[in-house]
Amino acid sequence: QNGRLNHGPLTGQGAALRKQKSYDLEQKVGNPGPADKQSRIHDRFRALVQRKRFAVQGPVPGKGRVVLSVPNFFGREEVDAVKELWERLRTSPPFLVQVQSVSKRQVLLDTPYPMQGRRVLVKIYRYRELSRILETLFYPSDASRNFSTLVYLQSRGVGVTPALGLISAGLGPVPRWSLLLTEHLDQGVVDYKRFLHEVDGMEGHRRSGFFAALGRALGELHNAGVFTKDTDKNLLVRPKGDDFGFHFLDFDSVFPWRVPNVRRAGVSLSKFLVPGHRYTAEDVNRFLDGYCATRGREEWRDSFLSMLVASLRRERGRFLEVP
Repeated sequence: QNGRLNHGPLTGQGAALRKQKSYDLEQKVGNPGPADKQSRIHDRFRALVQRKRFAVQGPVPGKGRVVLSVPNFFGREEVDAVKELWERLRTSPPFLVQVQSVSKRQVLLDTPYPMQGRRVLVKIYRYRELSRILETLFYPSDASRNFSTLVYLQSRGVGVTPALGLISAGLGPVPRWSLLLTEHLDQGVVDYKRFLHEVDGMEGHRRSGFFAALGRALGELHNAGVFTKDTDKNLLVRPKGDDFGFHFLDFDSVFPWRVPNVRRAGVSLSKFLVPGHRYTAEDVNRFLDGYCATRGREEWRDSFLSMLVASLRRERGRFLEVP
């Protein structure tokens, strides 16, 4: 009632909300206007090309074209540091063997490399399958989309794993392989789904504060016009007493034209209520408070609440704890 989940039974006649079809939701609350949508799509396409590019030496001199891309806000010192890291990688036989062994995508979690006092993770992309090669002829590769989205979100102040560089080799417009370099955040951060076990034991304002902060973080991501179906799988939590920071990562499945409208946003919100954990009405309300306030979309609240309750009922292991 009034966009808030009340304490009470969630079955039978006592149900406060009912499931609605997605097209009803679209009609009820609407979506961003065409001008606003086009503007955000333009911003994200522009982010794909707003980077500094340098021709660098490849693993095999004279074979293929190797390009190093760095964020457009990097200074000379940072650019030189990325170039130096690439020089170490390309002359490391064990590393080149790892690159050759990858069939599609792989993050080298066990071998973070140092750069300016920071630990760097390397994600390897290979383009061997015909479908992956053809995909790059129509829109940017998954490696390029991931790098560009991270840079774009960094420039907007959204919490992400900082992108440091993208190294790509190919023949003409078709890439053969790419390496994405990101900062390895390993101090004081916890995987979101693992952190939920700690949330289960929280009470009072700290628990409420967590769900409100989570809603705000997701709202900031969607305000930037970025949507991905697996955001809940690619999120790190940084607890700081009663405050919580969040870092999004891995945007391989992002496409600039796929905007977070009400239907997609509702699906994304429901995924953060992970099976196997208990949620109170207060948890859901604070989560939606943070999200809707950040997005400036209070009129979407009723529809999101319908979708969340429907998801909690539908998924086995998901349920609300009602006092």
